[in-house]
Amino acid sequence: MKWISIIFLTSFACLFSYKHVFAQNEEKVYDFSLDEIMNVAVVTATKSEKKQDEIPAIIEVITREQIKNRGYQNLGQLLNDIADNNSDRSNWGIGEPTNQNVGFGYRFDTGQNILLLFNGQRLNAFLPGNRFGGEEYLLDNIEKIEIIRGPGSAIYGPNAFTAVINIISRSKLDLNEGNSFMVGGEYSPTSLGYIANGSLISAIGSESTISGAFRFGTERGQEIQVENALFGDQVMQDGVNHAIDGDLFFNHKKLNIYSKFTNQERKTFTGFNGVNDSDMDELTLSMYAYSVGADYSFSVSEKFQIKTSAGWHQDNWTEVALIPLFKTNDDVTELIYDEDGFPILDTIQVFRNREGGIVETSFFIDGQGADTRTLDGEVQFTYNYLNKNNIILGVNMINDKVIGAERPTELILDPFMFTSFSIITILPIIGFLT
Repeated sequence: MKWISIIFLTSFACLFSYKHVFAQNEEKVYDFSLDEIMNVAVVTATKSEKKQDEIPAIIEVITREQIKNRGYQNLGQLLNDIADNNSDRSNWGIGEPTNQNVGFGYRFDTGQNILLLFNGQRLNAFLPGNRFGGEEYLLDNIEKIEIIRGPGSAIYGPNAFTAVINIISRSKLDLNEGNSFMVGGEYSPTSLGYIANGSLISAIGSESTISGAFRFGTERGQEIQVENALFGDQVMQDGVNHAIDGDLFFNHKKLNIYSKFTNQERKTFTGFNGVNDSDMDELTLSMYAYSVGADYSFSVSEKFQIKTSAGWHQDNWTEVALIPLFKTNDDVTELIYDEDGFPILDTIQVFRNREGGIVETSFFIDGQGADTRTLDGEVQFTYNYLNKNNIILGVNMINDKVIGAERPTELILDPFMFTSFSIITILPIIGFLT
């Protein structure tokens, strides 16, 4: 009976919600005709809104209705459920992969090769090139997700080698739909995890809309038995100290303003944390990322349109772990082993505030991290010269900068020097769409 209760609680996840909806008018995706599907407007291929039969690319579109019907909870689940994703379905570069994958005919082993966009704004961190905030991408107020398989660097620049994924927020209410607000919570008895989340979408006057979503989670973690002949067996936990994620979107006529943030801190098993019984608060993997962007479109004439956009993104990634100190020969060229063939631990004296002074230990704290910042801006001109034929001209400038480095350590590093650097990328956009 106990296990039945645990399974029931885990499956149901203690989900509760409150939703205030005046009316709702939903369309079923499977009721669409081929003509209706081809008339769906997309923006990722040309950075301007065009119908699918007017663009020089093949785009997969996952709609809000599909997200709801399939019950996806995060972006990782959604992408791994797409047909022909990859052979083992372990990742789309969303979350660290455990092995190499072949996806869509292109080989990749990290998210550095996949460009992730939020309403057209780049979210990839500059230094590691990875994704924005792990897998905690909120789907409550997503209108659709557009995916281009294959290279997209010609118009998007760095990182767009194997795919471009554009997460597009809801910018308006459906016909006869009223303002809505939802809150929910989940509890996992296995890992003692708690999650609170919510979303809203509301009209402001007759021409503006605001939507947003948030998520807060924490968990003690599941107990993991770590067996190690050298350091002894330990029972560890892979908990999450906190994970805070959210996004906000505002639309007024042709003006869009959007922001996204994440702030996370997790227990790390990097180095020798996983084989040493320690509850030191310093031993964490932490990261944050904050992003703000805006775009505005207007028509000069019936055939001539201009779109401008700008964005700011800043993130930090820091990892701190325990590092062992082994005995070596006098030349410091070889380790010294015991009769069983195991390397022998040495000791070092470090100042550790947690113990209140100098301690002698075989393990010292060491870590690394960096702050990066991205500024980008773009101007795009579209001229419709005949029927559906367009000429697109534009320029996109990206300024990536590493603005600081972190080295949380108990070692004496003298001197420790860091020189900030930046890279400016200018992408001309020239296209003839027939």
